[in-house]
Parts: sequence; C-alpha cells; structure tokens
Amino acid sequence: MIKIYCSTAFKSILPSLLDTFEKIHGVSASVEFGTTNHMLNLIHQGDSADLMILTHEAINALIDTGYCKKGSLKDLCKTSIGMAIAADAVKPDIQNTAGFIQAILDTPSITFTSKGASGVYFRNLVERLNLLDKILPKAVIPEGGLVAELILSGKAHMAIQLISEIKAVPQVQLVGPLPEEINQTTLFTAGIGINSTESEASENLCHFLSNSSNQSLLIEKGLNPV
Repeated sequence: MIKIYCSTAFKSILPSLLDTFEKIHGVSASVEFGTTNHMLNLIHQGDSADLMILTHEAINALIDTGYCKKGSLKDLCKTSIGMAIAADAVKPDIQNTAGFIQAILDTPSITFTSKGASGVYFRNLVERLNLLDKILPKAVIPEGGLVAELILSGKAHMAIQLISEIKAVPQVQLVGPLPEEINQTTLFTAGIGINSTESEASENLCHFLSNSSNQSLLIEKGLNPV
C-alpha cells in the first residue's frame, strides 16, 4: 500500500483516481489530506510517507533537506485562487481588482485558511490593499480544510481558496478566479519519500496521475495539467 501525504487541493479528484489506479495496477493507497504547511510539519516531526503531493516549493525543499529522493520530483498540475458564495447568492463581478475589492468589502463574512497557501496569500493581499482592518473583524479563519463548507453551515458568506478546493464543495457557487493581476498560481508536484518502501509503485502512480487520459477530469476539478 502506498502511503500518501497530499494537499487538500486534490481532495475532489484523488480518491477516484486512486480507485482507477488500483484496478489497473492492483496497488492500493491511503491518503492524508491537509495544507502543505501541515504536511511539512508532520514530516519534520518524524512522520513519513511513500509519496508527497504538495506545492512545488515544498517538494524542492524536502529534496534539498533529504526527506524526498533526488530525481523523484514530478510536476503534476496547477491551479489559482478563486471566490465562492452560496449557490443562491447574487454573483458579484470580480473581473477586475476594483470589483473584487468591492465584493470582499460588501460581504457580511468571509473565510480563508491561516496555513493554506491560498489563505496566506489572501491575507497578505488584503494587507497590501490596506483592507486588513476591514476584513479581519468579519473573517472566519481555520488552519486548513475546505473553507467553502463554512458557507454551507452558515458560518461564512464568502470563501477564498484554491479553485480545486472550492470545486470539492459542489453545493456552493464558484464566482470565478481572482482578477489575474492580483491572483497567484500554485504548481503542485509529487516527490517520493526518502525511506519509501513503495518507490516503484509510487513512481507508477506519478506517471498515472500525469497521464493525458486524466487531463479532462483534472481540468473539470480546477486543476490545469502542466
């Protein structure tokens, strides 16, 4: 069995892909999802996995520090940050920065993660826009997880997160990506653990995940192949 540490960005698609992989190759996998920062903390505390699917920068760092095998890096796909609201809410126009700013000012409450890549970026963006004092008092900020779920539970009216993570909560409405001039694209990469006992199976899984036959499904879930 392949043990995988994986970014929440893949939560909407990885389980079904792993089912297909098992049917083809006869190899099963167990997955723990979380923010890249959470997974890095686990690894640095002594935990390990056969395969890590995290941000490109994180996998590079794990290779440099001896936690991932050199030469095992495999870029998989990329995604950007989006906005979500309730399915029946009026969709704001966020095609430009001015519209985006108005939308986050108008919403009664907003949620983003404190440790996920998109949440960290969004907080820094709001600070650069000099809006932190207006956004933080109405913000719900969990460490990680699918923050669009907080819209369903009534804890927030708007969510900011990677588009693939928003699409993992299909009951909400994806407004769209943040305007290009203030958005950030995140590249996700796989790396094989230095102590992996399933190196060959993990390598086969990497090739399977990046196979062209899965591209349409990746795109549907907000992940763009590289």
